[in-house]
Amino acid sequence: MSTLPEGLDLSDERVPKASFSTIDFALLEARDAAELKHLLRACQTHGFFYLNFDNSESTKAIVNEKTRVQNFMKEYFAQATEVKMKDHLGIKTKGYIPYGTFTGLKKGDWRTVEHLMVGGLAETLCAAILTILSVISQLFKSYLDRCNYVVSVMLGALSDVLEVPASKRFDRGHDTSKPCDTTLAMLSYPLDIGETLQEHTDIGSMTVLFSHEFGLQVLAPETHQWEFVEPRDRHAVINVGDALRFMSDKQLYSCVHRVIRATGAYASPHRYSLAFLRRPEQEFKYKDTEGKELTAKEWHDSKYKIYYTPHEEQDSRVLLGGMERVLSGTAHNVAVTA
Repeated sequence: MSTLPEGLDLSDERVPKASFSTIDFALLEARDAAELKHLLRACQTHGFFYLNFDNSESTKAIVNEKTRVQNFMKEYFAQATEVKMKDHLGIKTKGYIPYGTFTGLKKGDWRTVEHLMVGGLAETLCAAILTILSVISQLFKSYLDRCNYVVSVMLGALSDVLEVPASKRFDRGHDTSKPCDTTLAMLSYPLDIGETLQEHTDIGSMTVLFSHEFGLQVLAPETHQWEFVEPRDRHAVINVGDALRFMSDKQLYSCVHRVIRATGAYASPHRYSLAFLRRPEQEFKYKDTEGKELTAKEWHDSKYKIYYTPHEEQDSRVLLGGMERVLSGTAHNVAVTA
């Protein structure tokens, strides 16, 4: 039964804010026993949490770096479309990705979001800003390296607290020297486009997200209702993805989430989102939601295909990573009809 008032507009400020744990990254680095249990509980119950970097000497600079990347994003997306299209590589997972590429929240609405996707491509992108390419490339590299380190620490911490055997540790299979689909996704949601990204779970192991504006919503596991994720300037939002859920034999929770056009007190003229999406090596194998063994690349490619497939052709088992079963078969129906 719905816990929201009947007829409530799910985009406005009366929608509840999600109540997540806040994890201290410095304590994870130190393998503090209490904080490890705190992390595990967050990953087993909601699959989302805030991460505080303030006490970590190795990563507190990440907050300033993400601000610099966000400033770059605003300048980049403000350019004319024909300029940005110089970075369009003709694929849906790298480079500049224009509006209309991915399926919208509402059936028939393709006016979703524009992306700039940077993985190992920082040296080959940004054709429109060649004069500052070297500076931007160094910023991307530093930010990507720092995010990689953050996720590696969390994967190791979860492996420790769950006492995962050495051969199955979560930090295995994430060798940055081997081909993988890890990427830094910069997303732009102008006010004049329609509803945005529909409900889904993330493909990879963990996501490190920064955004200053409302719009991200999660499906609460206790109530099966949508809740807003409150943005925090100095805290990243972390969520568990499908790959980590599969690697943990489904002990960890990959949260269903979406992005909508927030209204009322939560409205903003333009929403920007910066997401580091950590994914395993392409040839790393695990069992998917159906118990089928496949490679990380196979799951990545099958899920991306779903992202840009019309609603009536989408397989919710892939889109939601099997979480509709965890939510007693209601997740997809609630998401579509909300």
